[in-house]
Amino acid sequence: MVKTKLKEVLEAQQVFCPPRTIEQFVHYYTFLVNWNRHTNLTALTDFEDYAVKHVLDSLLPTRFFSAENMSLADVGSGAGFPGIPLKLYCPSVDLSLLDAAAKRVRFLEACCQHLNVKAEILQIRAEDAGRGNLRERFDRVCARAVASLPVLVEYCLPLVRPGGQFVALKGPRASDELDFAQGAIVKLGGEIGAVHEYELMGTERRTIIIINKTQATPEKYPRKPGIPGKKPLR
Repeated sequence: MVKTKLKEVLEAQQVFCPPRTIEQFVHYYTFLVNWNRHTNLTALTDFEDYAVKHVLDSLLPTRFFSAENMSLADVGSGAGFPGIPLKLYCPSVDLSLLDAAAKRVRFLEACCQHLNVKAEILQIRAEDAGRGNLRERFDRVCARAVASLPVLVEYCLPLVRPGGQFVALKGPRASDELDFAQGAIVKLGGEIGAVHEYELMGTERRTIIIINKTQATPEKYPRKPGIPGKKPLR
């Protein structure tokens, strides 16, 4: 059974969920695969790939940061990873899902309604979010597979309150990105808190970069939409 398989995958990595949460993850998978037939959201439609590369990949970072009773923004949420798994795993999370694409926002709205997940869902570019009423609102901001780190910190750090954290879920070459992002992190009011490297079920390398927000982001950041991607801060 798929529920048994998911439970085995998670518990092999010391991630424990009650039966109701396991069931919700299975419903999430079914809803995602059905929606994916008419709207391209993910290339991973095999259940084991979903269990390992979506659910487990979203939850393993909780080894290194707390999400309980926190306001959390998932920037570039796409099909809802890591935000929705984190909400299912930690129901006390006050979750906001941000994405610029209408088709993904429609999915997120329908999926959260289907799963009875309470979340704020916004169609907005990160650069615009960082200049509006979301600026410095969140305890935690996370992002997975959105952009290179020098670009990502300009998207995300303006959303983090001073004293909060930005958590970047990156791949095996994150140390190279981190070297290029040092200047941007400082300019945006942050400092590197921790870097954790680990293997995802012994197959793929992952890196979690935690950046502490030590002071308010200067008003001139983030720059206008499109500029961070074209001219990353140094």
